[in-house]
Amino acid sequence: VQSLRARFAAADLYGTRVAIHHGQPATFPFPPYLASLMICPDVRALPDDPEFPARMVNSLRPYGGTACFPTDEACRALVERLRGLKLPGVMIDESSGLVRVARVGALPGAANWTHEHADAANTRVSKDKLVKAPLGLLWFGGPSHDGILPRHGHGPQPQVIDGRALIEGVDLLRALDIYTGRLLWETKIPGVGRFYNNLAHQPGANASGGNFVSTSDGIYIFVDRRCLRLDPNTGKCLREFTLPPLEGTTDLPRWGYVNVDGNYLVAGAEPLLDPKTAERLSAQLPEPAEIDEKDNDGAPVKSKSLDKVLKLVKGFNDNMSASRRLVVMNRYTGQVLWSQSARYAFRHNAICIGNGRIYAIDRLSGDQLKRFRLSVDELAHPHRLRVFDLATGKELWSSADEIFGTWLSYSAKHDVIVEAGRVARDTLMDEPRGMRAYDAKTGKVLWFEKEYTGPAMIHGDTILQGQGACDLLTGAVKKRVDPITGELVPWTWARNYGCNTPCASEHLLTFRSGAAGYFDLCNDGGTGNFGGFRSSCTNNLIVAGGVITAPEYTRTCTCAYQNQTSVGLIHMPEAEIWTFFGTKELTGAIKQVGISFAAPGDRKGPDDILWLEYPMTSGLSPAVSVATEPKNPRQFRRHSSQVCGPLPWVASSGFLGIEEVNILLSKERPSHRYTVRLVFMEPKQLGAGQRLFDVAIESRTVLTGFDIVKEAGAPLRSVVKEFVGVTTDDGTLTIRLTPTPLASVRETILCGVAVIAEK
Repeated sequence: VQSLRARFAAADLYGTRVAIHHGQPATFPFPPYLASLMICPDVRALPDDPEFPARMVNSLRPYGGTACFPTDEACRALVERLRGLKLPGVMIDESSGLVRVARVGALPGAANWTHEHADAANTRVSKDKLVKAPLGLLWFGGPSHDGILPRHGHGPQPQVIDGRALIEGVDLLRALDIYTGRLLWETKIPGVGRFYNNLAHQPGANASGGNFVSTSDGIYIFVDRRCLRLDPNTGKCLREFTLPPLEGTTDLPRWGYVNVDGNYLVAGAEPLLDPKTAERLSAQLPEPAEIDEKDNDGAPVKSKSLDKVLKLVKGFNDNMSASRRLVVMNRYTGQVLWSQSARYAFRHNAICIGNGRIYAIDRLSGDQLKRFRLSVDELAHPHRLRVFDLATGKELWSSADEIFGTWLSYSAKHDVIVEAGRVARDTLMDEPRGMRAYDAKTGKVLWFEKEYTGPAMIHGDTILQGQGACDLLTGAVKKRVDPITGELVPWTWARNYGCNTPCASEHLLTFRSGAAGYFDLCNDGGTGNFGGFRSSCTNNLIVAGGVITAPEYTRTCTCAYQNQTSVGLIHMPEAEIWTFFGTKELTGAIKQVGISFAAPGDRKGPDDILWLEYPMTSGLSPAVSVATEPKNPRQFRRHSSQVCGPLPWVASSGFLGIEEVNILLSKERPSHRYTVRLVFMEPKQLGAGQRLFDVAIESRTVLTGFDIVKEAGAPLRSVVKEFVGVTTDDGTLTIRLTPTPLASVRETILCGVAVIAEK
């Protein structure tokens, strides 16, 4: 092994292209999804372990990772074992004296993220079912952020297609392997990304909606007056598309928007408000068009001249937020199938596709209204929601009934279209509050709520909106059973400071929350953070392909985060998960709660008991009143992987020298009966008989001369003691711990307390 390492180091390949490990295949911890190719020249060297074939396949990269073996009797036995497992996505081929075991296609339950807002329907929710908390590190590193867009320019979000993460830079597009972080290809495209190459705060893709879309057989990215179709495998250009000339000219219009659905390429044309476009817009103004200006002496002047209108809006681009025309093409040939002109402009974030229809909002932006000194009510023609047949361009229905939105998203499951705004930091000033749902086939309004906040992220039967949620079909506020009081309360989630827009998957919300953050949707388990690692001002925590892929997107960032690197994260059941559950005043008596002393966060247990950290350090927790004596006892903390026994993540931290704990269960002082569970663990290498103490609950001694090591059998093993029928006189539970006279270590230990009201 050392000789081989020396050879490859001398060739300057070791550590970059080659790493050599010595160990047994049965026990060596190969990472999942690592290998594009495995070679085993002697199958007899592999372990006779019925679980080994599945572990071997798990280390093959999806989308073609292959293991090769010589054809012999030992290999045939391995193949039969593999066939018997019936692993999904595994193909076995034998030819030329070799057996090839290939992992083809996507991981079962994985999904792609192909558009700026996840898909052509703008759901902003990945259909990936594999990624969920707890999360652990799959890889880190890869290429640096040199050449990637600056964070305040709000460039497009990364996309993931068939195991590749695509991230835009200045004059380039880059593809990373989501399973290892390695660079797959980088294509130079002069002009790409320049709109977002801005060091000052700007809306960027928050307004423009992004400039590329990914499919399995082509990546469509536009720059100025052309759109390129790139090969996803190599990044090479396969075809170039242009838009049909402007009416009465030979001028090719600029691209402002792109979407792909099936065989259709949908483009937005004429995104810039040039004088010709301004002339068309001015024709929609009430007559006469009056624009406030000032003369040379500063006195106000009213003007009705179109020249003044053109002067006012010439060159105005409104952050590329809208296009004057929709053009639908065949996405392979570029043949134009149909086009539709807007009365004003089609807002890019308010264009989406579903069930063979294009949905689009035709409206002036707030900046345009401001420049014309107009309100929406003063327009000659109202804003409209327009719905076209994707194949023919025929208008199927439209609505001009108080259309306010800058955002549309579509539910394929229920055939519902949702109108909203996109209120957030670094967006346009006209992003509105409000949310409305329509039957997408007929245009019938299903409900409207004026205070809801978009973007509307469609998660099955639910819309994730603001920092809460509502029912897709009724608009009713989504509720949860409060894990502490048992009362029905609105479902909410919390985050620390952050300037990017959340996105979601089946089991997670991801966002910036100080550092990189997520909310555990699967267990309704609170907000977690990855300390020291910053999510970008553009959300780069993309759930797809069975991985959270976070390409480094913080170039020009001066925030004091320790780690600037790309990261891949996957579900790891053995990893620790700590969250915070937000804060609120408790309005009722406590039905159940856990207090985890010196823990690094909150955590919901498998029995739905919410364990709260005490003291509160990682984030805001529900306001359960806890007091200890002494007020600030000594603390200890271990990683839960070091602890054996029940509730290891509670037992892995605790208080030393604790004398008394008081937990307020009810301010009304009712007579309840409770079950109380006490969690202990000895963190030091002590023997039985050294640390001894008594425990009393509500003045009744429940443990005498308690010896944790004797009960557990060894240090670093947890012990849970349960006591039923406990009552309190004043609504406060009191627990006292007292060292016994025979103890050589006269310091008590308590790791956690759970209190459950009995029925």
